[in-house]
Amino acid sequence: MMFLEWWQNGSTWHELNKLDTLNVESRGVYVIWYGRGIPEESVVYVGQGNVGQRLVRHQINDCIQRFAEWGIYVTWAEVHESQLNGVETYLYERLEPVCTRNRPIAEPISVNLPWSSANTIRPE
Repeated sequence: MMFLEWWQNGSTWHELNKLDTLNVESRGVYVIWYGRGIPEESVVYVGQGNVGQRLVRHQINDCIQRFAEWGIYVTWAEVHESQLNGVETYLYERLEPVCTRNRPIAEPISVNLPWSSANTIRPE
């Protein structure tokens, strides 16, 4: 299993619709979920790429925004370019996001999920 460090906002998760995406300069994978129920069962989108640029689009995505009344949260982890497709494939298969349209095609690379303990980066 590959270990990822998932980004948090202090001790809480980033709220997608309040996030200043211009300050997100990571390249890697990200997970978007809504705040009702168990996060692992509430995933709406899994993606990869330049995280800040991708999240700008998701802030106005109708499928994702239909969950706004429950709060929409996001986290991301930096992943080397050569492993992006495999990590995204694993997350897609494991989390079954409801709004991700393009199923990634690659050999899955298993990773720790964001909600596992002691695996987050909390910038000050």
